[in-house]
Amino acid sequence: MDPDSHIATIGAGMKLGDVTKNLLAAGKRALPHGTCPQVGIGGHATMGGLGPLSRQYGSSMDNVVEAEIVLADSKILTVNEKDYHEIFWAMKGAGASFAIVTQFKFKTYEAPGELVEYSYTFSPRPYSALAGRFKKWQDLISDPTLSHKFASQVVISELGMIISGTYFGSEAEWNALNVTGVFPERTSALDKIVVLDDFAGAVTNWAENIALTIGGVIASAFTSKNIAFSANDLIPSATIDKFFQNLDTISKGTIVWFAIFDLEGGAINEIAANATAYGHRDTLFYLQTYAVNIGKVSDTTKKFVKSMDDILRSGFADRTLGSYAGYVDPELENPQERYFGSNLEELTRIKRIIDPRDVFSNPQSIRP
Repeated sequence: MDPDSHIATIGAGMKLGDVTKNLLAAGKRALPHGTCPQVGIGGHATMGGLGPLSRQYGSSMDNVVEAEIVLADSKILTVNEKDYHEIFWAMKGAGASFAIVTQFKFKTYEAPGELVEYSYTFSPRPYSALAGRFKKWQDLISDPTLSHKFASQVVISELGMIISGTYFGSEAEWNALNVTGVFPERTSALDKIVVLDDFAGAVTNWAENIALTIGGVIASAFTSKNIAFSANDLIPSATIDKFFQNLDTISKGTIVWFAIFDLEGGAINEIAANATAYGHRDTLFYLQTYAVNIGKVSDTTKKFVKSMDDILRSGFADRTLGSYAGYVDPELENPQERYFGSNLEELTRIKRIIDPRDVFSNPQSIRP
């Protein structure tokens, strides 16, 4: 950690849990990133790197000020806004297609002080009864005046629906938002509002919630889909109804499944679409659907996950909704276009120059 600029130098193999721990130890600093402690910063910060602090400070990727990389021809470069600007641009959003990162330099922030953790739990049956509450959440998060300090997600599973998140401010500020008043018909004694003055405690809580939701580092077979929704692509009311009604009737083939709606927006949207290779500057929230099993995912389960994706996409028959490159879907049609949108043409041009033989390649990467 540079004591004057607060620029942190971080090796690309470090996991997010250790990133948080070391930043706090080096002057109580913080960096926006995701909530799963086992994720490595290398892939995270070259694809996006979204998390609870992103509405205030952008993604992990947005805070990379420099990177040391190895190109396909074995050259080692230090890239930033001044030196090798085009390659630096491509690395911020599509890095896996262009180079290996060995080291980052990140802009960091003073770790949050007082904050509020909230959680509202709704009983699971019938799912159709939850549609109205989800509509209230979508209305809440689509308000353009919503504080950037407000982070939120909706998790739907076999256990019902939980609306939870963090407000990075005082209890008085939280109370003034009156979020609790948006959901007066909560149905569980598990609801909680916790005021913390310890950012490390909040990060630990996020990690525990992730472990409970998707199993932490337990090896498992899974299938998943992802959709990006912008403020101009809010889910129509009738489509929401159809989505929840489907959960009541369809065979799932597993009890371990999730539909996770994650609020983005804020500072992420304030950066120009072509400022980095990241393809979703207008995204307000993402949906990530998972189904998990031990050994093998059945065709029944695959059809179930696909049905959630199909129903929501059917509400936008006149346009194609994007997907986040960090959520890999081997069955996604036209993945490069879905992942990178209007930046794909420029990414393809740069790929032809620095990796014409497609050394850094996977089924969904940029093609030369």
